[in-house]
Amino acid sequence: MTQKIENEWSSYRLTLLLYLLVLIIPFTFYFVYISFEGMQKDSKIVHHVGWAEGTLETFSTSSSIALTPKAIAKMDTTLKEVGAWVQENRESKFYIGGQTLLKDFEDVTKCWNLYKDNKQNSLYCYESMERLTKIVENMVYLKQRDLVNMFYWSLGVVMLMSILLIYLVRTYIHAQLEKHAIYDLETSLFNKNYFLSELRSGTARAKRYAYPLTLLSVSLKDASSATYDTQTRASLLRALGDLFISVTRDSDTACRIDEYGFIVLLPFTSEENAAILEKRLREAFDLYNFEVEPELKFVFTITQFNENETAENFLQRTITL
Repeated sequence: MTQKIENEWSSYRLTLLLYLLVLIIPFTFYFVYISFEGMQKDSKIVHHVGWAEGTLETFSTSSSIALTPKAIAKMDTTLKEVGAWVQENRESKFYIGGQTLLKDFEDVTKCWNLYKDNKQNSLYCYESMERLTKIVENMVYLKQRDLVNMFYWSLGVVMLMSILLIYLVRTYIHAQLEKHAIYDLETSLFNKNYFLSELRSGTARAKRYAYPLTLLSVSLKDASSATYDTQTRASLLRALGDLFISVTRDSDTACRIDEYGFIVLLPFTSEENAAILEKRLREAFDLYNFEVEPELKFVFTITQFNENETAENFLQRTITL
């Protein structure tokens, strides 16, 4: 029961991670939206200070152009919008001037108020505005570069999290498939877990109904995982699996229990009748060209179930003979 709860908790955790990833994606897009909205606002301020600088330059270099109420109103509106931006960014880490952003802006507004009342030279106002324009442009550039870098970092983190989550989900699914699978993928025979389950239920039925039950064990002599290369090993296991399937009955349970070890569970079968299957298997192996060197040598073992022994003892007695 505890193991089942732990497995369910693992699946819940993976599901939770999937939900978190799904939630991160809209937050990422919202961050992008806010960032670009801020960049758009910053670009507008750069345009404003650039226009104000150009206007003051025109007034300072051409004595024939006089201030008009419309020009004054537009400059006041522009400086008001720039002032709101300055207040928002007065503590910005991107400020690179010699004073503070607020002080630089106050110099401009103070000069402008004196100039429009004919109490200040326009050239000084232009120089103050030019200095503020360069500061704002550099601040906006650094701020936008920082936002772009942050966006790429965020995108990279989301991608890494996605890849990691995909890997975790794939690993979990693969582990669950292996755990609950009943077939050995290399031979198409039943796997060891399924065999042990069938052996326990088969021995219980044999005890209850007093019918014969036999195991036929087949293994390759002097073979290990390092005996054959990967391609030869795969071909050999596939061929052995096909031969077992073609020779055994529908009621038999043919399984692969280790690297080159196979076992067949034979219900309603005595040792004498199991020897018939052994003979058929030997003939099938002799006739088949496995195309491996050295020549394959098989070890066959037949044991009949004793109603006084457990399924584990029955299996142990078979594989140790």
